[in-house]
Amino acid sequence: MDLALAQRRLELLRLQARYQSEVRGLSRSACADTPKDLGERGAFEESEAKRLRDLNFSLGRLCGVDRALKLMGEGWKGACVDCDGKILDVRIRAIPWATRCTVCAEMRTPQPVILHTRHGCEVRGFGIVVS
Repeated sequence: MDLALAQRRLELLRLQARYQSEVRGLSRSACADTPKDLGERGAFEESEAKRLRDLNFSLGRLCGVDRALKLMGEGWKGACVDCDGKILDVRIRAIPWATRCTVCAEMRTPQPVILHTRHGCEVRGFGIVVS
């Protein structure tokens, strides 16, 4: 394993620990905390929406990190898994778990999902996409 790939593996292991911690912190059951007062319920729903959005993002990142570490364990050398091209360093700095080059990742990225809360707030996001 070359030095750059070894450094990338160490960074991925650090990120894996961080995201596992975030997921544990965000994965609490909310049912017991549901307020009975209707006035407090709106604020509770907004905070729950934020918690679930943060949990989704952390899970997505953790899945990407886990996948990249699994591929490294199987002998992956850091090239794009689709076209076998080079993944640019700028992409790796931005997304350390990237396993696809920018072109292949863009072809596989879905359009954003737009959700609306009961209070008229718009929430944009993506599902969990491992690229």
